[in-house]
Amino acid sequence: MMSAFKNSVRAFRADIFLFFLALAVQLVIFVITLFWGTGGFLWSSDAESYFTLAKNVLQHGGFYVDISWGPSAFRTPLYPLFVAVLYWLVPKLEFVIFIQNLVGAASVVLVYRLGQMLFSNRVAFLASLLFLFESQRLQVTNQLMSEALFLVFFIPALIFFFRYRSEKRILLIAASAIFLGLATLTKPITQFLPFVMAAFLLFERPLSKTWRRNGVTAAVFLSGFLIVISPWVIRNGIRFDEWRLSPLGGTNLYFVNAAHFLQYKAKDAGVFKEFQEELTDKALRDLNLNLDRSDWVRQSIRLMEFEYEPYFTREAMRIISADPLAYIGVHARRAAAFFIDSSLSRSASAITFHMPNRPDWIFYPYLYWGGRFVWMGIWLTIAAAFILNWRMIKTRTWHYAFFFTAMLYFAALAAMNWDAPRMRLPVNPLIFLLFAESAFLLLDHLRKKKA
Repeated sequence: MMSAFKNSVRAFRADIFLFFLALAVQLVIFVITLFWGTGGFLWSSDAESYFTLAKNVLQHGGFYVDISWGPSAFRTPLYPLFVAVLYWLVPKLEFVIFIQNLVGAASVVLVYRLGQMLFSNRVAFLASLLFLFESQRLQVTNQLMSEALFLVFFIPALIFFFRYRSEKRILLIAASAIFLGLATLTKPITQFLPFVMAAFLLFERPLSKTWRRNGVTAAVFLSGFLIVISPWVIRNGIRFDEWRLSPLGGTNLYFVNAAHFLQYKAKDAGVFKEFQEELTDKALRDLNLNLDRSDWVRQSIRLMEFEYEPYFTREAMRIISADPLAYIGVHARRAAAFFIDSSLSRSASAITFHMPNRPDWIFYPYLYWGGRFVWMGIWLTIAAAFILNWRMIKTRTWHYAFFFTAMLYFAALAAMNWDAPRMRLPVNPLIFLLFAESAFLLLDHLRKKKA
């Protein structure tokens, strides 16, 4: 018995080390946030609304931001339910965040497992360490935010997806679909990703030789995903006559994409102006709404429902279609920033807000630009490895193609968002795996040249 236990510990020693190291680092941030962070565990943009939804699940048995407003659809259900269950067990926010830290530490181990399967132990270990210390991950793990739970579903979806490719067992692709469905019920940004992944399944090998098996696999994958998300879609259909997952697409298109587009156009013309206030005033006039602006964080949620989404979509498309080429250019510029932005300065500033004698100058420009230079170094390393080791890279063409397609998918949907590092978090494991592989390829290349 003891021998079996020792063998298990030995077999999983890297996993155990990474889990407890991640937990230790996260708990340092937990303590700092608890005692010094501005807003505690609720300072991030969406944290308060998640907490409100969770408490109303317990009090009113439904998804309400305010019971007088009626049921809400603007958040998918899994994270509010996760918070509600934990808060029901122990009605302390600190307890919820502590359990979330356990979930966050598990995601680091999952990154290690993904890298170990696709690359090697050394690549997996380095990538998981980078992911472990990444500032955005540490921030959201200690905020009432959905990312920690999302990652613990999303990464297994990728693990099972790649395992299917090597083992060809249909249960693996079904498991991938289930985990991706759970991830989407946590954050709806992945709702279109299954169709991208199904395309990779279809064209995995020459279609003329394997079209039937590939087609069945893709159908099983999409069916499994749709079955998992269907309860929430059906609920929205019955409640709102909208057979969709979330109304946030049109809202984000108006308040994020269109606002950012107008701001960049104004900046190019030499005018520094933000447009959220202007677009908000226009929307309230056009929709004939009189909301309490003194409580805007809460009141603005009333706009994020299916009832108003057609207006936001229509108005956003009107703004964008006035100069579509310029919009494409702005989106491309934002995509570049999406891949190099760091949350380090913002995260560090927020969690040390009440610390005495803190040096504010360190957050900007040093941490801001320092974080960007680190990410630029990551991408330059990847580029150098691809150029110098092209023949070796070709052996994993399918993997790399999927990695870059997944990154571009998130950039296409979220690059215009104001909080780019948070939106990029789901693909950070893929970026760190590419970087770790590239770094070791370059080291091996240098060693061969010296020899």
